[in-house]
Amino acid sequence: MSTSTAARLRIRHGAGTVVEVPPELVTGSPDRTLRELVAAAAEALRDTSLKRTAENPGLALDIYATSGATAGTELEIPVSPDERVRSLADLLRTCDVELGVALRHQGGAADSTTSDDELDGLRSRFGSQPVLAHEAGYKPTPDDLDAMFAGRAFFIAGNVIAAEDVLVEAAPYDSELLWYYVAPEKSPIVAVDVLVPEQAASVSACLVDGQNVLRAARSAARRGLRIIGAAHSHGRAAVFTSGVDEAQMARFAAEGVGIRLNHWTTRPALLTTAHAAGADDVACSAAPTNGDPEILLEPGSGSTIADGSQFTVRIRRSATVTCFATANGRGERLVPTIVTERCGICGCAHTRRVDASDVTIHVIGPVALPQAKRAELENLVRQRVRSALPVPAAVYGGPDEYVIWSGGVCVGSVPVHVLKAAAESCPALADALRWRSGWHTNRGAEGFYHG
Repeated sequence: MSTSTAARLRIRHGAGTVVEVPPELVTGSPDRTLRELVAAAAEALRDTSLKRTAENPGLALDIYATSGATAGTELEIPVSPDERVRSLADLLRTCDVELGVALRHQGGAADSTTSDDELDGLRSRFGSQPVLAHEAGYKPTPDDLDAMFAGRAFFIAGNVIAAEDVLVEAAPYDSELLWYYVAPEKSPIVAVDVLVPEQAASVSACLVDGQNVLRAARSAARRGLRIIGAAHSHGRAAVFTSGVDEAQMARFAAEGVGIRLNHWTTRPALLTTAHAAGADDVACSAAPTNGDPEILLEPGSGSTIADGSQFTVRIRRSATVTCFATANGRGERLVPTIVTERCGICGCAHTRRVDASDVTIHVIGPVALPQAKRAELENLVRQRVRSALPVPAAVYGGPDEYVIWSGGVCVGSVPVHVLKAAAESCPALADALRWRSGWHTNRGAEGFYHG
């Protein structure tokens, strides 16, 4: 079994990184499963995060044709992790292929030159979190980039904050809602827009399944954008970071979602057979060599250095910075960040979380949105957010009843047949419930009931 030499195989890891994989991993073992293929690719790439994703029981996969005759039809096929790779090998004969690998994204509460008035308004949104306002067109300075590298700064356009207000208000039943922050692929530093994926949402949770995670990431890429973070709403409840939210931040870090930055460390060192990490380096055991492109010896040190020689070394460190923000209907915000830092010597990584109180929010431009954009976002919520009310079966009898929430508290329930009869005779009620064809009878993922 052979493939065209022009064919390429890539793996898209959730909403984050896309890596190229040798097609031989497919053709060499046609009887392995797709899950085993992803694990083998992770092993070859030394990507432990991708390996953990492949091992997760909730793994979602799809096959996407990215060039060749089938690309015009945007071939996108959900597949089982236990399917054999033969079909993938056959497709590689004719076109490039992208294998999407994702787990669900979710949030939940279960667990400057700007006027003083405008700045006070921003501060009221972010509470105790530091905030700075900049004129439209502001470009982050080198000091700003250093703060971003440390996870202590996040830049967002004012129109994005206005868009978030619209999304929170448009969410049905004051439910939760998840959206992504996107930035231009060529300069992914400032969040310039929001991307609303298809999802199920209730007053206490929002969930984007793996297939819709991959669709959202590809949608952003087609527009020349990259997902750099995400946010979700808490309806009318307080803003805080729940255990579910913490786990989702770690998921973004594993996928490589975020703003990617480099930083150089220069320090004197001794050439030894094992690199001993200094206080400002990530620990690793690889030896610095003159042939490593990530390690630059100062001029005059020569092409060969005896063991134990003194020299000055410049070590590149890279960091990916992302966030999972929380907003609510009162206009409040909470934006913690998570930083994954890699050593330029061996690529070993460590991840750390930065509390919102230590992250300065930089708002660029006015917090305003054209009416046409507001209407577009409201329509997106109606199209892509399935209202999903969780029904505790032990209390309310299961899928034949809907719970009633008031102020974030469950106050009762209504039988489905009663609501259905009322909605059929009252279009205003059907519209208020955001019911579409068949929704009120379909059970959704994760125990949600569409309403």
